[in-house]
Amino acid sequence: MNWIGACIGAFLGSACGGGIIGGIIGAVVGNWLEEKVRSSLGRRCGVHAADTVVRTVSDPYDVLGCSRNSPDDEVRKAYHEKAKQYHPDTLRAQGLSDEMIAKANDQMARVNDAWNAIKQERHL
Repeated sequence: MNWIGACIGAFLGSACGGGIIGGIIGAVVGNWLEEKVRSSLGRRCGVHAADTVVRTVSDPYDVLGCSRNSPDDEVRKAYHEKAKQYHPDTLRAQGLSDEMIAKANDQMARVNDAWNAIKQERHL
């Protein structure tokens, strides 16, 4: 659930009387509404909703350069190292061309997707 679904879910949950049942109802309806909004925006912009919501990562651990059985701290450290390596501000400070920075932005997006997949898998 993204932050939009969470906000909608919190609002609807409180409107349904609060409590656990209200929260569950709110979360389900919030996610459903968020999905509908994202898919309609994708159709209007000529972009598929799946492209705007989630990019798939083949193996997130390979992207970060660590193994599946690495402890959480080591995976977090690998993410931070990759983020520093590909961050656009760092590359601009090094004086790299705009083309190289654009490629680094793509790589940074892959790193972020990998980190999000691992966080979701490990419940971090």
